[in-house]
Amino acid sequence: MALPQMHGRTHCAGGSDPIPAACLVSRPPGFHAYKNSTLTLTTGNAGQLNWDSWLIDDAATFEEGTLSGPDLTDVKLMLPGWYAISCWASWATEPTAGFGGITMIHDDVDISEPRDAQGVTYPMNWPSQAAMQFAAIRYFPTDFTQTQTFAWVNRLEFWAIHNHGSNRDINNAYLDIAYLGARP
Repeated sequence: MALPQMHGRTHCAGGSDPIPAACLVSRPPGFHAYKNSTLTLTTGNAGQLNWDSWLIDDAATFEEGTLSGPDLTDVKLMLPGWYAISCWASWATEPTAGFGGITMIHDDVDISEPRDAQGVTYPMNWPSQAAMQFAAIRYFPTDFTQTQTFAWVNRLEFWAIHNHGSNRDINNAYLDIAYLGARP
């Protein structure tokens, strides 16, 4: 039985076992990272989310950035196009007041927008506090005033910050970046 086609990709319905080979090659390339080690943040100061383990689906789209000891501090985006980015971090102890957030820094020297930030104000009035999250769909490179040669490497790194009034530990963090494709 042939799988139905949708927008040039094979449609892969959930629940099939085993997963058809066509479904495995139709997913967008991604970068996936996990931070299991504790990061202690002093109030009012930022700390970089270094990744203890990571996986690259396609080396033509993503490359490892800088290593700090055994941890990865940033990821390189190797192709111009649309990227879906999701980074979240959870606290070891839930905050009761203040602000906590994640900023994404892209350090290419020829772009005009070096960072984006998203965060939450506590208390959130939920029975259990939600994790901090940074989520965006972005096109890189971001500056349309530059000469578009695409001979660039853009590095993404993520930092967490809080001002709860006392030191807080980040228990773990996750990062997923998917390459959605070039500009049509």
